[in-house]
Amino acid sequence: MKRKSSKRIPVLVLAGWLATHFSCGAAIRFVDPAATGIANGSSWENAFRSLARGIANAGAGDELWVVGGVYYPEDLASGQESLGPRARSFAIKLNLSIYGGFAGGETMRSQRDWNANPTVLSGELGDPGSKADNAFTVLHNTAFATAFSIDGVTIRGGNSDGTAGTFAGDGGGASVSGTTATFANCTFFNNSAKNGGGLAHGGGRLTLLNCAFITNHADSAGGAISSKARFNELSHCTFASNSTFGQAAAVSVQGPAAGLTTIGNCVFDSSPPSSSAGIEVSGMKNFINNVAPEELGGIETLVALVTFTIPPPADGSSEGDVSLRAGSPGIGHGTSAGVWADLTDMDGDGDRSEPLPPPLNGTERPRDRPGAGAYELVNLPPTSLDLSGQQIIENVPSGGHIGTFSTADPNFAEFTYQFVAGDGDDDNGSFSLNGNSLESAEVFDFETKPSYTIRVRATEVPGGSDDSIESQFEIRITDATDQLLTIDATQAIAYEPRGGIAPGDPHVGRIR
Repeated sequence: MKRKSSKRIPVLVLAGWLATHFSCGAAIRFVDPAATGIANGSSWENAFRSLARGIANAGAGDELWVVGGVYYPEDLASGQESLGPRARSFAIKLNLSIYGGFAGGETMRSQRDWNANPTVLSGELGDPGSKADNAFTVLHNTAFATAFSIDGVTIRGGNSDGTAGTFAGDGGGASVSGTTATFANCTFFNNSAKNGGGLAHGGGRLTLLNCAFITNHADSAGGAISSKARFNELSHCTFASNSTFGQAAAVSVQGPAAGLTTIGNCVFDSSPPSSSAGIEVSGMKNFINNVAPEELGGIETLVALVTFTIPPPADGSSEGDVSLRAGSPGIGHGTSAGVWADLTDMDGDGDRSEPLPPPLNGTERPRDRPGAGAYELVNLPPTSLDLSGQQIIENVPSGGHIGTFSTADPNFAEFTYQFVAGDGDDDNGSFSLNGNSLESAEVFDFETKPSYTIRVRATEVPGGSDDSIESQFEIRITDATDQLLTIDATQAIAYEPRGGIAPGDPHVGRIR
């Protein structure tokens, strides 16, 4: 997941990062439900066994390193006790950084892997088949949290349909206000609210880096995000299948007229129909190299329908796979100007010159022309090459169809096919290829040769890479009943060709 380079690239410097990530003398605290020590957070052995306890006991500026697993809010939000269990929410009370994706035992942030060790903050408190008993808001901040960051977690299952108190319908996944909030390498999945299905920000500064918003819903505004922040900065984010009955299926910004919203290298899919556009932003805008189904303005906005590897189902039953499918228009559409430098040593490896962010799926992000969205294309090699039919009846005229080639590929890429030299190429010249169709190039005779062998290569077409796969095939010739020559005579008796019926008489009759 790491890359080193001395190459100088353009960077987008975000002032909010300095306040969020730099803290003098900050302590690292650990969270691991399987820890067996004294549970004071001082080491992996003595880790807090609950994320809620870790947040409650952390000091200002501390980091919480969290082992992968599913964590539920345990404490009722202050002043919301009358709302019952649904008022449980992770409450960020101080300047704090939370990092998910650890296996336990790591000594550096750069060693974590949020794909192998998913860390989930879940609002699913009761019946998994109903949202009526879910937490109103999975995560929120108090007035004392002037700057905090959440990194490498999934926030899911919040349902902010409340009408009273803190959770009056804002931010099913996260509801923050009056603070500098940074979310990096996070997924907001299947949250709902009146405003800001995934995330609502009530004022301050909002930074989103490398985040995915999938199947979130808002009744009024911002299916994925509703923000009133003065400054909003989004880079390399992916928005898939978010919806609203009101304004902006993906992002709604209703901040001050003097505010600034910067959105760069992001991907917006064609979300379900709503009464307004997917993105509505008030105040000043700076849009750079995004892909969307509508014109956003700004620099190099690509109006296109993005193809995901496995689009998420609309019912929110799974996240699907919103990495870019091979050939998707988001591949290579980003710009290095939106790849931020690690000025705050976000991964904790001591190198502040490297470009960030690495994609949410952990592969290399090209420096010169990165992809748009939170995921780079991980172009996995094809897994199999198949032929639908491998036999042909003898005596069929040349050009007969034999079978169709198909290639199994994790990225759903398209392929071209050609004959190649190698094991099993003995009879390539007896056949031809028409696209992915194998056809005969001669008339075959079973008695002469009952089977042929060919070798074929499938090569990925441009838009992915030159990944290819080869295989040899045996083409069998099917025996048919040969047509017999029948000879009939008009006379039952054959005569010598000399005439008469005596020996030597001329032949009488015809052969047919």
